[in-house]
Amino acid sequence: MCILQDDERDWAKESATMADVYSKATLVLAATSASDCGLGFLDTRHDPHTINIEGPDQEGYEVNARRNDTHDCGNMAIMRSHQPLYQRAW
Repeated sequence: MCILQDDERDWAKESATMADVYSKATLVLAATSASDCGLGFLDTRHDPHTINIEGPDQEGYEVNARRNDTHDCGNMAIMRSHQPLYQRAW
């Protein structure tokens, strides 16, 4: 669903279908941290750390690991107050 910003006619047309669209959704993704439509919702991944592990037959194994970023959703009010999407209606 896309509603053109600052277009009252488009808002009237598209907002009338919101309940129907979202009530049938299995999964809804929202780019809550994006400040405009040019940004996505996936953050840049940092390069993995590579660790070389010696195996039992003297051959090495290379293991790549990344930091696991977790999201504390315990206090949604605080989390939402910092997300651009929650600063406007949608």
